[in-house]
Amino acid sequence: MRSTVHRFGVFICSMTICTCVLAFIPEPVRHVSLDYLRIIGKTNVSDFQLYYTPEQKVSDDPEKLIFQTGDQEESIEVLVPVTCIKADNRVLEKDFYELLKLDQFPYVRLSLDSGKILNVLEGNDSSIEIFVTIVGVTKLVEFKVQCYGNELTGWNLEGIETINLGAFGLEAPEKLAGLIKVDPKIIINFGMNIDQENISLIIK
Repeated sequence: MRSTVHRFGVFICSMTICTCVLAFIPEPVRHVSLDYLRIIGKTNVSDFQLYYTPEQKVSDDPEKLIFQTGDQEESIEVLVPVTCIKADNRVLEKDFYELLKLDQFPYVRLSLDSGKILNVLEGNDSSIEIFVTIVGVTKLVEFKVQCYGNELTGWNLEGIETINLGAFGLEAPEKLAGLIKVDPKIIINFGMNIDQENISLIIK
């Protein structure tokens, strides 16, 4: 009898310790939405810019921006429809779709760990690693980030980094028999809105 009471007491103590430990684990990122995505580049003649915004997505493409959990619950994947990335110059837009092989790869994928987002929100990091997938090729890119906001209003996370098209097996396009050449280095700039709620990860 005494042994049974002892084991029960140990069990209760263990549960109390576990509860206290879990209480100090930061809440996972609950709600993430992409505010904007810009792709900035240049040729030997001029600069150019392509952009994604939620308004553009709603008006021009029936498909929604997709958020889903990855292989592990703490990872977040953002699938951006390539057809939602627009340019003021329609010729440039068409060339961009051809470069990204739209028929075979309709999405640009961004995959990141919610724990690393928390590190940025808590001021422990000024950069974040994101897996970027273009034309089926995935590369780990470290983005420089800035964060604004608080727990009441939510956070705005802005990131920027230069990538090389060659790293994804893409050849920078040329026009007019090589007279116009695109620089293989492009800048990716994004903004995310982040909330924390005491519910399961929302999948949009």
